[in-house]
Amino acid sequence: MEKTVLYITCSQSTKYGGGEHFFLETARHCRQLGYKTVVQYQDRPKSSAYLYDLKDLGVDIVTVPLKWNPLKIFELIFNSKPDIIHVNFANSALLFEIAIIARFLRVKRLIDTEHCVSRPIMRKYVLSLYDSVICVSNEIRNIMSYSGITSSNLSTLSHGAFLTPVNSAQLRDKFRGEFRISGQEKVLACIAFDSPVKGLDILLKSFQKVHGDCPDVHLIIIGVDSETSKLPALARDLGIAYHVHWAGIRDEGWKVLTAADVYVQSSRSEGGPIAVMEAMALKLPIVTTRVGLMSDGEAGEAGVVCTPDDVDSLTKAIRDMLKQPEAWKRMGEAGYRHYMEMFQGEKLVETLVNDYYLA
Repeated sequence: MEKTVLYITCSQSTKYGGGEHFFLETARHCRQLGYKTVVQYQDRPKSSAYLYDLKDLGVDIVTVPLKWNPLKIFELIFNSKPDIIHVNFANSALLFEIAIIARFLRVKRLIDTEHCVSRPIMRKYVLSLYDSVICVSNEIRNIMSYSGITSSNLSTLSHGAFLTPVNSAQLRDKFRGEFRISGQEKVLACIAFDSPVKGLDILLKSFQKVHGDCPDVHLIIIGVDSETSKLPALARDLGIAYHVHWAGIRDEGWKVLTAADVYVQSSRSEGGPIAVMEAMALKLPIVTTRVGLMSDGEAGEAGVVCTPDDVDSLTKAIRDMLKQPEAWKRMGEAGYRHYMEMFQGEKLVETLVNDYYLA
């Protein structure tokens, strides 16, 4: 009899990005082992290409909001009849409801992935109901341990990045042309959704100072809808609108990074940013705040690490990076080696499925 994995995302999907690609490859690996996959989203994913690939793999897509709705949780689990449930991005109350209902319906294995930790003390009791709790970085695991969550079911496994082979030089010219940036000008780039946790306001304020020293530098931001966000107005108020380019919410946003010389991650808080892994895979030097995986020392020789939520610290880090273009290739190669060793998606999917789903 075919076995089933129910993947509960507790989130929305606005594009075909790194997280979506990681899940798709997990479903592909499960299919090869004879497992069917059912995925829950709060509403229908926006990317038609992602939907097509899910259906091509035989993944059943269920769009249903689960927050404060135990009846919907019961119906989802009862109808899916999963052998394994893997939860992502759930608050403590939802994690508790899923676990109680899943145990009542005799689901064999419960897995939770922790991408960030809010109110960790509340989670101490909830997570004991799960067979495995996967932290995407050691920082998150340490926060949970400091809060008294020290059970043997706690482990660390980051998500990974998947990049299809591309002609980087050709894409570089394409995207620089799209944003009217010459081949000689310097370009910083960042992938982030529009949320205070990503620190894009800090990035814009830092960029204003950097641009004052280096007028030929540009900033491309991928993942923000410039029509609805307040961030473009901030860029105008700071007098940098002409040199800040909004790439919008698009599938495979990592391809736009080929236009960049340096990748910048300005997050106030983070789990394991796939975008940084994508930048490493493209051999870009990185500037990143010391959060999530980057607080684990994962930046290494690949770039410069700075203090989160600190305009001056980020400004100094970017300035230091721009002053040493001769080091960019060395940093990029170091980041690529680290990506191949630690963040290659295929390896991490295989570990997830073999060590957690089949355990």
